[in-house]
Amino acid sequence: MAKHKLIKGVVIGGVIGGLATMLDRNTRDETLNKLKTAGQTANSYVKHPSAAFYSIRSCYESMSTDLTTGINSALTILTQVQETLDSVSKTKLPVDQPTQIVETEK
Repeated sequence: MAKHKLIKGVVIGGVIGGLATMLDRNTRDETLNKLKTAGQTANSYVKHPSAAFYSIRSCYESMSTDLTTGINSALTILTQVQETLDSVSKTKLPVDQPTQIVETEK
């Protein structure tokens, strides 16, 4: 029962917040313009469904390319970090030189 109250409260809060933002003239105008543009786009997709599929396909291909590029960049960075850590772990202090601990004043 508490779950239903939570969802109900979130929805009511969202509606009240949305209505409160509509008190601003610029927000109302921008919202109306965006709704008109969305309606025109949806109408053109209804009239030309092949354009909708082409748009979806091109967006998918673009996102796929961007994701692949990002993953390759991340793998390159991880490889560089691993190589750096390997080179640091192979570097050892000579046994005859003790390490110094430097104390800082607080």
